[in-house]
Amino acid sequence: MEPVMAVVIRRIRGGEGQEVGDRVAREYPVTVVCGGSELAAVMCTPEHLDELALGFLYTGGLISSRQEVRDLRVEMGEDAGRVEVSLAAAAEERMQEGV
Repeated sequence: MEPVMAVVIRRIRGGEGQEVGDRVAREYPVTVVCGGSELAAVMCTPEHLDELALGFLYTGGLISSRQEVRDLRVEMGEDAGRVEVSLAAAAEERMQEGV
């Protein structure tokens, strides 16, 4: 799936309108799931969803390194995506504690 899509827009210049083609970023909803719990639903471009999920977990303090992730699976549907993450024991405990 392409991260941009072609659309027709109405451009107005000098009071005159004209329909022209343009390219815009594609908005793609993705749900990050960890331990069976939905942690977040985000809008993004449909690329690098694994890195998006890892960054979300890292900045949220749920993981401190990639080694704390046992498994990561990306599912891309036509209209939405899902990233399922399994954490190592220490990271799973942090998540349960709400850190």
